[in-house]
Amino acid sequence: MNQRLQLRHLLARQWVIFTVTLFSGFALLAVLLSFMLEDSFIDQRLDDVASSQRFENQPLPAQFFRYPIDQASSELRQKMHNASIGSIREFRMDNGQYLHVRLSENESGERFFLAYDVSDQLFVNTALQNVWPLLLSIIILLATLAWYLANRLSRHVAEHARNLIQQLGACDDVATMQQLAQAQTVFEFAELARLNAEALQRHVDSLNREKETLAFLSHELRTPMQSIQNSVDLLESQRDHQAAFERLQRASRRLQRAAQSILWLASSSKRTTTEPCAVQPILASLINEFSSLAATRQQHMICQADDTDWPMPTEIIETVIANVLLNAIQHGDSGEIHITLTTEALTIRNPATSVANNEGFGLGLQIVQRLLKPFAFGLRYQHDNGVVEIRIAADPVDIDICY
Repeated sequence: MNQRLQLRHLLARQWVIFTVTLFSGFALLAVLLSFMLEDSFIDQRLDDVASSQRFENQPLPAQFFRYPIDQASSELRQKMHNASIGSIREFRMDNGQYLHVRLSENESGERFFLAYDVSDQLFVNTALQNVWPLLLSIIILLATLAWYLANRLSRHVAEHARNLIQQLGACDDVATMQQLAQAQTVFEFAELARLNAEALQRHVDSLNREKETLAFLSHELRTPMQSIQNSVDLLESQRDHQAAFERLQRASRRLQRAAQSILWLASSSKRTTTEPCAVQPILASLINEFSSLAATRQQHMICQADDTDWPMPTEIIETVIANVLLNAIQHGDSGEIHITLTTEALTIRNPATSVANNEGFGLGLQIVQRLLKPFAFGLRYQHDNGVVEIRIAADPVDIDICY
Protein backbone atom coordinates (compact mmCIF):
# COMPACT_ATOMS: atom_id res chain seq x y z
CA MET A 1 0.00 0.00 0.00
CA ASN A 2 1.26 3.48 -0.87
CA GLN A 3 2.52 5.59 2.01
CA ARG A 4 -0.09 8.10 3.08
CA LEU A 5 0.70 11.79 3.41
CA GLN A 6 0.19 13.55 6.71
CA LEU A 7 -2.42 16.30 6.66
CA ARG A 8 0.17 18.85 7.75
CA HIS A 9 2.51 18.05 4.86
CA LEU A 10 -0.34 17.91 2.36
CA LEU A 11 -1.61 21.36 3.33
CA ALA A 12 1.91 22.80 3.29
CA ARG A 13 2.61 21.35 -0.13
CA GLN A 14 -0.62 22.74 -1.57
CA TRP A 15 0.13 26.15 -0.05
CA VAL A 16 3.61 26.22 -1.62
CA ILE A 17 2.19 25.24 -5.01
CA PHE A 18 -0.42 27.98 -4.70
CA THR A 19 2.19 30.61 -3.74
CA VAL A 20 4.61 29.70 -6.53
CA THR A 21 1.79 29.54 -9.08
CA LEU A 22 0.43 32.91 -7.96
CA PHE A 23 3.84 34.59 -8.11
CA SER A 24 4.61 33.02 -11.49
CA GLY A 25 1.28 34.26 -12.82
CA PHE A 26 1.93 37.80 -11.63
CA ALA A 27 5.48 37.69 -13.03
CA LEU A 28 4.20 36.50 -16.41
CA LEU A 29 1.54 39.19 -16.40
CA ALA A 30 4.17 41.82 -15.57
CA VAL A 31 6.37 40.64 -18.45
CA LEU A 32 3.45 40.74 -20.90
CA LEU A 33 2.51 44.24 -19.75
CA SER A 34 6.12 45.35 -20.14
CA PHE A 35 6.22 44.05 -23.70
CA MET A 36 2.91 45.76 -24.47
CA LEU A 37 4.05 49.07 -23.00
CA GLU A 38 7.36 48.90 -24.84
CA ASP A 39 5.60 48.19 -28.13
CA SER A 40 3.08 50.96 -27.56
CA PHE A 41 5.85 53.52 -26.90
CA ILE A 42 7.71 52.45 -30.03
CA ASP A 43 4.55 52.53 -32.15
CA GLN A 44 3.60 55.94 -30.78
CA ARG A 45 7.07 57.24 -31.67
CA LEU A 46 6.69 55.76 -35.14
CA ASP A 47 3.28 57.43 -35.60
CA ASP A 48 4.68 60.79 -34.50
CA VAL A 49 7.52 60.60 -37.00
CA ALA A 50 5.15 59.41 -39.75
CA SER A 51 2.91 62.44 -39.23
CA SER A 52 5.91 64.70 -39.87
CA GLN A 53 6.80 62.84 -43.06
CA ARG A 54 3.74 63.82 -45.06
CA PHE A 55 5.96 66.09 -47.07
CA GLU A 56 8.97 64.79 -48.95
CA ASN A 57 12.56 65.59 -48.08
CA GLN A 58 11.79 65.99 -44.38
CA PRO A 59 14.79 64.95 -42.24
CA LEU A 60 14.39 61.69 -40.30
CA PRO A 61 15.44 61.12 -36.71
CA ALA A 62 18.19 58.64 -35.98
CA GLN A 63 17.35 54.95 -36.57
CA PHE A 64 14.41 55.86 -38.83
CA PHE A 65 14.44 54.96 -42.51
CA ARG A 66 12.11 55.82 -45.37
CA TYR A 67 11.70 53.38 -48.29
CA PRO A 68 9.48 54.06 -51.30
CA ILE A 69 7.62 50.85 -52.06
CA ASP A 70 9.25 50.36 -55.44
CA GLN A 71 12.70 50.88 -53.90
CA ALA A 72 12.17 48.68 -50.83
CA SER A 73 13.84 45.29 -50.61
CA SER A 74 11.87 42.23 -51.59
CA GLU A 75 12.09 40.95 -48.02
CA LEU A 76 10.54 44.13 -46.65
CA ARG A 77 7.80 44.14 -49.29
CA GLN A 78 7.02 40.51 -48.53
CA LYS A 79 6.73 41.10 -44.79
CA MET A 80 4.48 44.14 -45.37
CA HIS A 81 2.33 42.42 -47.96
CA ASN A 82 -1.36 43.41 -47.81
CA ALA A 83 -0.67 46.03 -45.15
CA SER A 84 -3.13 48.91 -44.94
CA ILE A 85 -2.30 52.60 -44.65
CA GLY A 86 -1.27 53.41 -41.08
CA SER A 87 -0.80 49.79 -40.02
CA ILE A 88 2.36 48.86 -38.15
CA ARG A 89 4.13 45.51 -38.18
CA GLU A 90 7.18 44.39 -36.27
CA PHE A 91 9.59 41.67 -37.34
CA ARG A 92 13.23 40.70 -37.47
CA MET A 93 15.05 40.96 -40.78
CA ASP A 94 17.47 38.37 -42.07
CA ASN A 95 20.36 40.71 -41.30
CA GLY A 96 19.39 40.73 -37.60
CA GLN A 97 17.64 44.10 -37.48
CA TYR A 98 14.43 44.24 -35.46
CA LEU A 99 12.11 46.72 -37.18
CA HIS A 100 8.80 48.37 -36.53
CA VAL A 101 7.50 49.31 -40.01
CA ARG A 102 4.54 51.55 -40.85
CA LEU A 103 2.91 51.88 -44.26
CA SER A 104 2.45 55.63 -44.79
CA GLU A 105 1.27 57.98 -47.56
CA ASN A 106 2.48 61.51 -48.36
CA GLU A 107 0.45 64.50 -49.58
CA SER A 108 0.82 63.46 -53.22
CA GLY A 109 -0.56 60.00 -52.50
CA GLU A 110 2.73 58.19 -52.81
CA ARG A 111 3.06 55.27 -50.43
CA PHE A 112 6.24 54.46 -48.58
CA PHE A 113 7.54 52.32 -45.72
CA LEU A 114 8.70 54.12 -42.60
CA ALA A 115 11.00 51.79 -40.67
CA TYR A 116 12.19 52.21 -37.10
CA ASP A 117 15.22 50.12 -36.13
CA VAL A 118 14.69 49.19 -32.46
CA SER A 119 17.35 46.49 -32.25
CA ASP A 120 19.10 48.37 -29.45
CA GLN A 121 15.88 49.47 -27.74
CA LEU A 122 14.40 46.11 -26.71
CA PHE A 123 14.86 46.88 -23.05
CA VAL A 124 12.44 44.23 -21.81
CA ASN A 125 14.35 41.40 -23.49
CA THR A 126 17.62 42.74 -22.15
CA ALA A 127 16.17 43.13 -18.69
CA LEU A 128 14.79 39.57 -18.71
CA GLN A 129 18.18 38.18 -19.66
CA ASN A 130 19.74 40.00 -16.73
CA VAL A 131 16.99 39.57 -14.16
CA TRP A 132 15.93 35.92 -14.56
CA PRO A 133 18.46 34.65 -11.95
CA LEU A 134 16.99 37.18 -9.53
CA LEU A 135 13.46 36.03 -10.37
CA LEU A 136 14.47 32.42 -9.82
CA SER A 137 15.99 33.34 -6.47
CA ILE A 138 12.81 35.18 -5.50
CA ILE A 139 10.71 32.13 -6.43
CA ILE A 140 12.93 29.87 -4.31
CA LEU A 141 12.79 32.33 -1.42
CA LEU A 142 9.02 32.63 -1.68
CA ALA A 143 8.64 28.85 -1.83
CA THR A 144 10.78 28.48 1.29
CA LEU A 145 8.87 31.20 3.10
CA ALA A 146 5.56 29.69 2.00
CA TRP A 147 6.66 26.27 3.25
CA TYR A 148 7.61 27.73 6.62
CA LEU A 149 4.38 29.68 7.01
CA ALA A 150 2.30 26.78 5.70
CA ASN A 151 3.87 24.43 8.22
CA ARG A 152 3.06 26.83 11.03
CA LEU A 153 -0.49 27.36 9.84
CA SER A 154 -1.21 23.76 8.89
CA ARG A 155 0.28 22.48 12.15
CA HIS A 156 -2.71 23.87 14.02
CA VAL A 157 -5.14 22.20 11.61
CA ALA A 158 -3.25 18.91 11.74
CA GLU A 159 -3.08 18.99 15.55
CA HIS A 160 -6.79 19.75 15.70
CA ALA A 161 -7.53 16.81 13.41
CA ARG A 162 -5.18 14.52 15.37
CA ASN A 163 -6.74 15.52 18.69
CA LEU A 164 -10.20 14.94 17.25
CA ILE A 165 -9.21 11.47 16.06
CA GLN A 166 -7.76 10.63 19.49
CA GLN A 167 -10.89 11.90 21.23
CA LEU A 168 -13.13 9.93 18.88
CA GLY A 169 -11.07 6.81 19.55
CA ALA A 170 -11.34 7.34 23.30
CA CYS A 171 -15.12 7.87 23.24
CA ASP A 172 -17.05 4.79 24.30
CA ASP A 173 -20.55 6.25 24.37
CA VAL A 174 -22.70 8.09 21.87
CA ALA A 175 -23.53 11.06 24.12
CA THR A 176 -19.88 12.01 24.60
CA MET A 177 -19.27 11.76 20.87
CA GLN A 178 -22.28 13.96 20.12
CA GLN A 179 -21.04 16.57 22.59
CA LEU A 180 -17.65 16.44 20.90
CA ALA A 181 -19.30 17.06 17.52
CA GLN A 182 -21.21 20.07 18.85
CA ALA A 183 -18.00 21.52 20.33
CA GLN A 184 -16.22 21.61 16.96
CA THR A 185 -15.85 25.04 15.38
CA VAL A 186 -14.87 23.69 11.95
CA PHE A 187 -17.80 22.34 9.93
CA GLU A 188 -15.91 19.38 8.42
CA PHE A 189 -14.59 18.28 11.81
CA ALA A 190 -18.07 18.60 13.29
CA GLU A 191 -19.48 16.45 10.47
CA LEU A 192 -16.77 13.84 11.02
CA ALA A 193 -17.57 13.60 14.72
CA ARG A 194 -21.33 13.58 14.04
CA LEU A 195 -21.04 10.76 11.49
CA ASN A 196 -18.90 8.75 13.91
CA ALA A 197 -21.53 9.27 16.59
CA GLU A 198 -24.25 8.05 14.23
CA ALA A 199 -22.17 5.00 13.26
CA LEU A 200 -21.54 4.19 16.91
CA GLN A 201 -25.25 4.62 17.65
CA ARG A 202 -26.15 2.16 14.88
CA HIS A 203 -23.58 -0.29 16.23
CA VAL A 204 -24.93 0.04 19.77
CA ASP A 205 -28.50 -0.40 18.53
CA SER A 206 -27.47 -3.52 16.63
CA LEU A 207 -25.78 -4.97 19.71
CA ASN A 208 -28.79 -4.17 21.85
CA ARG A 209 -31.09 -5.90 19.37
CA GLU A 210 -28.79 -8.91 19.34
CA LYS A 211 -28.76 -9.05 23.13
CA GLU A 212 -32.54 -8.76 23.26
CA THR A 213 -32.89 -11.55 20.70
CA LEU A 214 -30.46 -13.82 22.53
CA ALA A 215 -32.11 -13.10 25.86
CA PHE A 216 -35.51 -13.94 24.38
CA LEU A 217 -34.21 -17.18 22.86
CA SER A 218 -32.51 -18.25 26.07
CA HIS A 219 -35.70 -17.58 28.01
CA GLU A 220 -37.87 -19.45 25.51
CA LEU A 221 -35.48 -22.42 25.37
CA ARG A 222 -35.34 -22.89 29.11
CA THR A 223 -38.77 -24.54 29.48
CA PRO A 224 -38.60 -26.97 26.52
CA MET A 225 -35.07 -27.90 27.56
CA GLN A 226 -36.25 -28.85 31.00
CA SER A 227 -39.16 -30.84 29.54
CA ILE A 228 -36.86 -32.71 27.16
CA GLN A 229 -34.41 -33.50 29.94
CA ASN A 230 -37.20 -34.79 32.17
CA SER A 231 -38.49 -36.95 29.30
CA VAL A 232 -35.01 -38.34 28.68
CA ASP A 233 -34.61 -39.20 32.36
CA LEU A 234 -38.02 -40.89 32.33
CA LEU A 235 -37.27 -42.90 29.18
CA GLU A 236 -33.82 -43.96 30.33
CA SER A 237 -35.26 -46.61 32.63
CA GLN A 238 -37.67 -48.05 30.06
CA ARG A 239 -36.01 -47.58 26.68
CA ASP A 240 -36.62 -50.19 24.00
CA HIS A 241 -34.86 -48.66 20.99
CA GLN A 242 -31.26 -47.87 21.91
CA ALA A 243 -30.40 -45.90 18.75
CA ALA A 244 -33.51 -43.73 18.94
CA PHE A 245 -32.88 -43.05 22.60
CA GLU A 246 -29.27 -42.04 21.90
CA ARG A 247 -30.40 -39.66 19.15
CA LEU A 248 -32.89 -38.10 21.53
CA GLN A 249 -30.23 -37.85 24.21
CA ARG A 250 -27.76 -36.19 21.82
CA ALA A 251 -30.44 -33.75 20.67
CA SER A 252 -31.22 -32.88 24.28
CA ARG A 253 -27.59 -32.24 25.14
CA ARG A 254 -27.00 -30.28 21.96
CA LEU A 255 -30.03 -28.11 22.69
CA GLN A 256 -28.76 -27.58 26.21
CA ARG A 257 -25.33 -26.53 24.96
CA ALA A 258 -26.93 -24.19 22.43
CA ALA A 259 -28.88 -22.53 25.22
CA GLN A 260 -25.68 -22.19 27.26
CA SER A 261 -23.97 -20.55 24.30
CA ILE A 262 -26.83 -18.11 23.90
CA LEU A 263 -26.70 -17.21 27.58
CA TRP A 264 -22.97 -16.53 27.45
CA LEU A 265 -23.15 -14.59 24.20
CA ALA A 266 -26.02 -12.49 25.49
CA SER A 267 -24.19 -11.55 28.68
CA SER A 268 -21.31 -9.09 29.02
CA SER A 269 -18.11 -9.77 27.10
CA LYS A 270 -15.99 -8.96 30.17
CA ARG A 271 -15.59 -12.05 32.37
CA THR A 272 -14.42 -12.26 35.94
CA THR A 273 -11.65 -14.68 36.85
CA THR A 274 -12.99 -18.21 37.30
CA GLU A 275 -11.52 -21.30 38.89
CA PRO A 276 -9.63 -23.56 36.44
CA CYS A 277 -11.63 -26.54 35.26
CA ALA A 278 -10.30 -29.96 34.23
CA VAL A 279 -10.63 -30.52 30.49
CA GLN A 280 -9.85 -34.23 30.14
CA PRO A 281 -13.05 -35.57 31.83
CA ILE A 282 -15.25 -33.29 29.72
CA LEU A 283 -13.41 -34.33 26.54
CA ALA A 284 -13.77 -38.02 27.39
CA SER A 285 -17.50 -37.61 28.06
CA LEU A 286 -18.07 -35.83 24.74
CA ILE A 287 -16.06 -38.41 22.78
CA ASN A 288 -18.21 -41.12 24.31
CA GLU A 289 -21.35 -39.14 23.44
CA PHE A 290 -20.39 -38.58 19.78
CA SER A 291 -18.82 -41.98 19.10
CA SER A 292 -22.02 -43.53 17.77
CA LEU A 293 -22.68 -40.49 15.54
CA ALA A 294 -19.14 -40.70 14.17
CA ALA A 295 -19.55 -44.42 13.55
CA THR A 296 -22.58 -43.81 11.32
CA ARG A 297 -20.31 -41.63 9.12
CA GLN A 298 -17.54 -44.26 9.14
CA GLN A 299 -15.37 -42.13 11.38
CA HIS A 300 -13.28 -43.21 14.34
CA MET A 301 -12.04 -40.89 17.08
CA ILE A 302 -8.55 -41.46 18.49
CA CYS A 303 -7.74 -39.45 21.59
CA GLN A 304 -4.54 -38.72 23.48
CA ALA A 305 -5.22 -36.48 26.47
CA ASP A 306 -3.08 -35.12 29.28
CA ASP A 307 -4.42 -33.68 32.49
CA THR A 308 -4.81 -29.94 32.01
CA ASP A 309 -7.04 -27.15 33.25
CA TRP A 310 -8.59 -24.23 31.41
CA PRO A 311 -9.54 -20.99 33.23
CA MET A 312 -13.19 -21.01 32.20
CA PRO A 313 -16.50 -22.49 33.40
CA THR A 314 -17.40 -26.11 32.72
CA GLU A 315 -20.30 -25.22 30.42
CA ILE A 316 -18.03 -23.10 28.22
CA ILE A 317 -15.45 -25.89 27.89
CA GLU A 318 -18.19 -28.40 27.10
CA THR A 319 -19.82 -26.12 24.51
CA VAL A 320 -16.51 -25.30 22.82
CA ILE A 321 -15.26 -28.88 22.55
CA ALA A 322 -18.68 -30.14 21.45
CA ASN A 323 -18.77 -27.56 18.66
CA VAL A 324 -15.35 -28.45 17.27
CA LEU A 325 -16.03 -32.19 17.52
CA LEU A 326 -19.36 -31.80 15.71
CA ASN A 327 -17.58 -29.66 13.11
CA ALA A 328 -15.09 -32.47 12.51
CA ILE A 329 -17.81 -35.13 12.32
CA GLN A 330 -20.38 -33.29 10.23
CA HIS A 331 -18.02 -31.52 7.81
CA GLY A 332 -15.26 -34.13 7.62
CA ASP A 333 -14.76 -37.25 5.52
CA SER A 334 -14.73 -40.82 6.71
CA GLY A 335 -11.57 -41.91 8.48
CA GLU A 336 -9.78 -41.24 11.73
CA ILE A 337 -10.30 -38.12 13.81
CA HIS A 338 -7.19 -37.51 15.90
CA ILE A 339 -7.74 -35.58 19.13
CA THR A 340 -4.72 -34.43 21.13
CA LEU A 341 -4.98 -32.60 24.44
CA THR A 342 -1.79 -31.24 25.99
CA THR A 343 -1.06 -28.58 28.57
CA GLU A 344 -0.53 -26.16 25.68
CA ALA A 345 -3.46 -26.80 23.35
CA LEU A 346 -6.31 -28.97 22.16
CA THR A 347 -5.75 -30.11 18.56
CA ILE A 348 -8.25 -31.93 16.35
CA ARG A 349 -7.24 -33.31 12.94
CA ASN A 350 -9.63 -34.97 10.53
CA PRO A 351 -9.75 -35.70 6.78
CA ALA A 352 -11.88 -33.26 4.80
CA THR A 353 -11.58 -32.79 1.05
CA SER A 354 -14.79 -30.89 0.26
CA VAL A 355 -15.32 -28.48 3.15
CA ALA A 356 -15.65 -25.60 0.70
CA ASN A 357 -18.97 -27.00 -0.51
CA ASN A 358 -20.50 -27.52 2.92
CA GLU A 359 -23.22 -25.00 3.63
CA GLY A 360 -22.80 -23.19 6.91
CA PHE A 361 -19.27 -24.43 7.44
CA GLY A 362 -17.35 -22.28 9.88
CA LEU A 363 -20.35 -20.81 11.69
CA GLY A 364 -19.82 -23.08 14.69
CA LEU A 365 -16.15 -22.15 14.79
CA GLN A 366 -17.01 -18.47 14.81
CA ILE A 367 -19.31 -19.02 17.79
CA VAL A 368 -16.48 -20.91 19.50
CA GLN A 369 -14.12 -18.00 18.88
CA ARG A 370 -16.58 -15.57 20.45
CA LEU A 371 -16.97 -17.84 23.49
CA LEU A 372 -13.20 -18.21 23.93
CA LYS A 373 -12.20 -14.59 23.43
CA PRO A 374 -13.23 -13.26 26.89
CA PHE A 375 -10.98 -15.90 28.50
CA ALA A 376 -7.89 -14.96 26.42
CA PHE A 377 -8.11 -18.17 24.40
CA GLY A 378 -8.10 -18.41 20.63
CA LEU A 379 -8.93 -20.82 17.83
CA ARG A 380 -6.87 -21.44 14.71
CA TYR A 381 -8.17 -23.29 11.68
CA GLN A 382 -6.05 -24.73 8.88
CA HIS A 383 -7.05 -26.80 5.84
CA ASP A 384 -4.18 -28.27 3.86
CA ASN A 385 -3.80 -31.35 1.63
CA GLY A 386 -7.21 -32.73 2.53
CA VAL A 387 -6.67 -32.47 6.29
CA VAL A 388 -8.38 -30.01 8.61
CA GLU A 389 -6.63 -28.99 11.82
CA ILE A 390 -8.32 -27.02 14.58
CA ARG A 391 -6.19 -25.79 17.47
CA ILE A 392 -7.49 -24.19 20.67
CA ALA A 393 -4.90 -22.61 22.93
CA ALA A 394 -4.29 -19.75 25.33
CA ASP A 395 -3.05 -17.45 22.59
CA PRO A 396 -5.66 -14.95 21.41
CA VAL A 397 -5.29 -15.37 17.65
CA ASP A 398 -7.91 -14.33 15.16
CA ILE A 399 -10.09 -17.03 13.68
CA ASP A 400 -8.99 -17.91 10.18
CA ILE A 401 -11.56 -19.96 8.31
CA CYS A 402 -10.94 -20.67 4.64
CA TYR A 403 -14.04 -21.51 2.63
